[in-house]
Amino acid sequence: MEYSIGDLLHGLFIPYLHSPSLISTVSKKPVLKISEATRPVIGKLADVPVGTLIDILFIFGLIGGAGTTLALGIPMIAEGINKLTGLEVNMVLNTGILIYVLTDIVATD
Repeated sequence: MEYSIGDLLHGLFIPYLHSPSLISTVSKKPVLKISEATRPVIGKLADVPVGTLIDILFIFGLIGGAGTTLALGIPMIAEGINKLTGLEVNMVLNTGILIYVLTDIVATD
């Protein structure tokens, strides 16, 4: 059985994405912050700047992950469009795909 990079990424992200929802469900708190999910480990440090730092670093990680996904995905989409339509893969096509993807993300949120 072969595994793709998507399988690897899902394996890495699932524990981090499920912990806040599990903590909020079990403790009945309506807060979905990573610092709240780490409260059993770090205790009262989740309420001081350490907790805020954890939340900020998590957001930077999400932004970096989204940027990496876009950076790796756009050339693959461009090659697929090249195979289907014969359009040359260049900066204009890549920029068009990026604008389309970002517009789609903003429009569906």
